[in-house]
Amino acid sequence: MYDGFVMTQMVCKNYSPISKEWILLDNQSTMSVFNNKQFLTKIRESKETLHAITNGGYQDSHQVGEFPNLGTLWYNHNSIANILSMKEVRKVCHVTMDTSIEPTLFVHHLDGSIMKFEEQESGLYIFKPNCNTFINIYPHCTLVTTIEENKRC
Repeated sequence: MYDGFVMTQMVCKNYSPISKEWILLDNQSTMSVFNNKQFLTKIRESKETLHAITNGGYQDSHQVGEFPNLGTLWYNHNSIANILSMKEVRKVCHVTMDTSIEPTLFVHHLDGSIMKFEEQESGLYIFKPNCNTFINIYPHCTLVTTIEENKRC
């Protein structure tokens, strides 16, 4: 059994202030847990159980799935949000932030893509996949993707 700390338990399943279409980058969570299976592939039962201590008690997760560029994450449809743990993300991806430009965290994937987590009024850092959030964060540089690289996707 894995023990972890995650802010993911929902008391009222009919309402959540956090959209299932968003992904949060959380520096207080020690494990990544998603509630939207559309972001994951190969969802399956895990041989282990995640016992997460949450803001509402505890929550056990028994399934995992694959997330592009990050690997295996926990899946639990009862979680309050899709949460990426900063602890886990930084082990796989480079994470940058320059608050002199904007209050945004950038997760740089090995494939060259960048997830832009923008600070919300609530203080949460959210990536909205359906929005145009991939930008050039280096104004003095140009990032280039070749046709050959696109063919691999």
